[in-house]
Amino acid sequence: MRTKAELSIGLFSIGVIIFIWISGFALLAHEKQITIAAARQANANRAQILEYETQSVLKEIDDYLSLVKQNVESSGKLSPATIGLTERLLSRVAVKQIGIADRQGNLALFGHPGAKVNIGKEERFLSQKQQNSALLHIDKPHNGLLPAQYYLYLSMRLNDRNGDFAGIASVAVSMEKFFAIPSGSDQQPREGIVILGLDGIVRASVNFPTILSGESYDHDLEPLLSAAQYNQVGELINRDNHDHLYHRAFRLISGYPLIICTEISESAALKPFYERTRGFVVLGVIFSLIILLFDGYLIRTIRNRVHAEKTAEEISDRYRTLLHDIQDGVIQTDLSGKILMANEAVAQTFGYQTPSDLIGKDIAAFWQDADLRAELRQKVTLQGHINDFPVSIRDRQGQHQEFSVNASIRRDSMGRMDGFVAACRNVTEQRRIEREKQDLLAKAAGIERISSLGIMVASVAHEISQPLQAGKLAVESVIYWQSQGKELSQKNQLSNVRRAADAFQRISRIVQHLRDFVRPPEQGAANSPTVNQAVLSALDLMQARLKDHAINVRLDLQADMPVPGGNLSRLDEAVINVLHNALQALESTANPDRTIWISTLTVKNDLILKIENNGPPLDTAVAAKAFEPFFTTKARTEGMGLGLHIVRNITQLAGGSVGIANSGQGVMVEFRFPGTNPDTAAKNKEISHANSIS
Repeated sequence: MRTKAELSIGLFSIGVIIFIWISGFALLAHEKQITIAAARQANANRAQILEYETQSVLKEIDDYLSLVKQNVESSGKLSPATIGLTERLLSRVAVKQIGIADRQGNLALFGHPGAKVNIGKEERFLSQKQQNSALLHIDKPHNGLLPAQYYLYLSMRLNDRNGDFAGIASVAVSMEKFFAIPSGSDQQPREGIVILGLDGIVRASVNFPTILSGESYDHDLEPLLSAAQYNQVGELINRDNHDHLYHRAFRLISGYPLIICTEISESAALKPFYERTRGFVVLGVIFSLIILLFDGYLIRTIRNRVHAEKTAEEISDRYRTLLHDIQDGVIQTDLSGKILMANEAVAQTFGYQTPSDLIGKDIAAFWQDADLRAELRQKVTLQGHINDFPVSIRDRQGQHQEFSVNASIRRDSMGRMDGFVAACRNVTEQRRIEREKQDLLAKAAGIERISSLGIMVASVAHEISQPLQAGKLAVESVIYWQSQGKELSQKNQLSNVRRAADAFQRISRIVQHLRDFVRPPEQGAANSPTVNQAVLSALDLMQARLKDHAINVRLDLQADMPVPGGNLSRLDEAVINVLHNALQALESTANPDRTIWISTLTVKNDLILKIENNGPPLDTAVAAKAFEPFFTTKARTEGMGLGLHIVRNITQLAGGSVGIANSGQGVMVEFRFPGTNPDTAAKNKEISHANSIS
């Protein structure tokens, strides 16, 4: 669909092209008329010049021949006066040569410009043919003769005193002056000389226009024109003007007409015009193509711009719609914190009816923690953007709201930072639910620990009964010997007391383990045992139960060092959970050699704890979800699926990581604690804090 702008440009371009062509052809037509008029005027001027010059030359010649005739007739011979007349004629007109011959054709006088005139030189002036031709018409006075092209030979009969024929006087006049083409001219005039006798016989013709004969002179005193052609000549003589031929008739000596014809044809005159016309057409076509190409380019540019504007408008509409409908808040501020733009979600969250009510307000007025705002601004400025930054604000009614913010810097067209833009999601309800979830998880974990405590009661009773019985025997031994009136040696007494103290110490340690196990984690012991100590402590509580199920425990505790920055106070609880799971797995197998391998070692400064059993292997899907809360493959009456989840949280709280996988023996749980990489430990602690169940 074409736009009005495209149609306007197209019509304007077509109008410009039509105007250029019409104007150009109008100018060319005007120039053609001017050229034709100039050619005709040039022809007329040239004819006038030829007429004037020809009349002057012919008058000089006519006077010369008349004087020669008088001189001969008066003196009967050529006198020095004739020489003077000849020399004067040679110097005044465009005469090539002058000769006077006697009756036999012998030269009596001969001369040419720049040379001395000779008299009586025995040379033939005319050829025999020319002489014979001249004698044919000698009875007629003043015959014309033109034997060569571009020379006009004028001859006359010379009589002696008695009136008898004495010879011929002839003058050769150069016509080059009259036929010369102007230097530098591209015009090709056609000119000619025709001499006619009184009887209408053409005596000579030189380069006469093709309108008459189209031939140049090649005969001596013989007719060159037919009667019809002669009639055309006669018409030309009597006509004053012609479209293509300008002419004048002059009397030559005794009435022979001399026709000087000159023509500058319109086609020759218009040749440069036609060349300019062709040039104009070529330039016009090129210019029209340029206009059309530019027109196409301009239309494409307009189309692209219209399309871009339309696309931008559609994007802007979608952007406005998205901002209006999106549930997350979008807000934009300048560097000082003044709100420049906000969507509906932000306005509703902040307690305003429309986003325009927020424009111009300072975002700092809504923050609860100024230090947290400064931290966010600093991180965004340094990093360019930040994701999931926790923010707490007060809305218009003073209510506490929690947000998760993704913020970035905003730059102007020069690339300079001029503000901030942020997408914020109201997570107040989500955080409340998460806190409730954590509370539920903590309670469930407590229940899980209590249920685990029940599992260990039998083992604990057995563990307590042994040292209690040993202590009882030691004390009763002392009492018995005292009642018998016998005193034991001090060494024996000390030995019995020491055995009793060790037994009671073991009982105290077991009781303390039980208290720590049941007590909430944040209230546990502050000191951090080593990994090996945690393993041995767990075995103290689980050893009796493992023996009851005929499960062997193989220890290979090589490394015994504290974890830098790690809190291992609850690691024994994690080990107990893993041992309990191993016990349950081994119960389901008929393998008589039920074994649990516990080992510690260091790998690249990391402390590794491995607990492996030769029970049935795990499915890949089960291993992937083993540490998720409430995931279990057992019946609900046997557990809540929080055991390994608690193990992971305890391990991460200690700055380590834990994984489970099938091994060559069966199933292996591997704990890894960084020994010399505090950053890794800190990161794991942060993860543990986020997933804490306390």
